[in-house]
Amino acid sequence: MKVSVVSPFYNEENIIVSSTKRMMNNLTHQFSDWELILVNDGSQDNSLQKILDSEDLKNKNLRIVDLTSKAFKAISYRDRPDGMISLFKVKTQNIDSKDLSGPILIADSIEKPGNLGTMIRTARSFDITNIISSDGVTDFFNPNVIRSSIGHIFNINIFSEKSKKIISYLQRLNYEIISLDPDSANSIKSYKPKKNYALVIGSEQYGISEIWKDNASQILKIDTENKVDSLNASGAAAIAMWEFYKNYE
Repeated sequence: MKVSVVSPFYNEENIIVSSTKRMMNNLTHQFSDWELILVNDGSQDNSLQKILDSEDLKNKNLRIVDLTSKAFKAISYRDRPDGMISLFKVKTQNIDSKDLSGPILIADSIEKPGNLGTMIRTARSFDITNIISSDGVTDFFNPNVIRSSIGHIFNINIFSEKSKKIISYLQRLNYEIISLDPDSANSIKSYKPKKNYALVIGSEQYGISEIWKDNASQILKIDTENKVDSLNASGAAAIAMWEFYKNYE
């Protein structure tokens, strides 16, 4: 996946060469395929000429563009982009092309981008690197998903498929399907999952879909106190992942 970083500059002739070198070094260490696009925001000093004259900045991955501040703000998703914009080519993966192993997180019709991004970030912390969105209503590459995941979405395998296809795939690989449902009679506490398990988290409004209840190996609940009978989806996912992480084979 190619990563493009867009960074504007304005009247920075004293630091433009050194700061650009640092950005290029960081990109080289983090990505194999990258480009840095420097946007001249109408500089009145010698910033542009300093870049053009520097031997250290003669790199095929460096591009220079003249762009007004108004145009830069127009292409940014955020109101205050902090002076940088990143461009990513969306990479799609098909589960049919992979035989996954180890824990999988299934996000069943999660509708809030912030929840989905937080679930990705939490999953990564518990060494879950495979996440599948079933009947997805939220795009994995929604800016709020990426922001909430704090970039971890780029370090995991992500897939989006229909529930029926995912279930068939998991059953073929002999996965234990564990659905989380507050109405279950069985507690998640101290439950020890198999090595290959899929944890299904439903949406806050509707819970897990009937198809995931019907095809679950286990349906578990999170024990709560003080008459709290439901949890935020990302919060419930974090608790469940922690319980399984403690007791994982």
